[in-house]
Amino acid sequence: MTADEILQRLPIYEQVGKGEAKMTVLLADDYHVSVDFRFAEPETFITTLNHFTGSKEHNVLMRHLAKTRHEKISEYGVDDEDEDERKRLTFATEKEFYAHFGLHWIPPEVREGGSEVDKAKEGELGLITLADIKGDLHMHTTWSDGAYTVQEMADAMRGKGYQYACVTDHSKSLRVAGGLSAYRLKNSVRKSSGLISFTMISNYLPVWKWTFCRMAGLILMMMS
Repeated sequence: MTADEILQRLPIYEQVGKGEAKMTVLLADDYHVSVDFRFAEPETFITTLNHFTGSKEHNVLMRHLAKTRHEKISEYGVDDEDEDERKRLTFATEKEFYAHFGLHWIPPEVREGGSEVDKAKEGELGLITLADIKGDLHMHTTWSDGAYTVQEMADAMRGKGYQYACVTDHSKSLRVAGGLSAYRLKNSVRKSSGLISFTMISNYLPVWKWTFCRMAGLILMMMS
């Protein structure tokens, strides 16, 4: 997309600056948010993306690593310190960029200028992914101010492969959010009996086949 196409499609309040490689505009919203656009040729897109998303501290680490290899990193690619820019290296993906320096993939969220480069030399960083999440410990249902019923929540969590979850509906101390009184909670539990395996302990409810944590509205659902 070109600068002119962006100007035609977005609600622009003011164009602050415009050049071959970048453009700055103020959006036509209540806050006149400032937005910077960077333009790159397809072959330099990856290094441009990596350069401007940083972080600055991570970029410093990468430039130091490049220097030990007698190379230079810029938003345009990777150059040999002693070679002509016509031999510049560019990359199709960020994984290829990091692999060039003998590193495993470093996801954007950990590019903080800490130990990520050293760890990426040793192997995969082993970050948590969605597949690693086995449960959810904070959610509200229609018992208080949530948008979905216990049944709907249970079905959705089973679909995600969750093993457990905690329903943390508000207690009666927050009436504005439809907080549960002991009476409403007891009735809600009875109506939902059989939907899912629960364990429950309460200060003001008898111990049933579920267990209710000592905080009103906190229920552990086992996804069996």
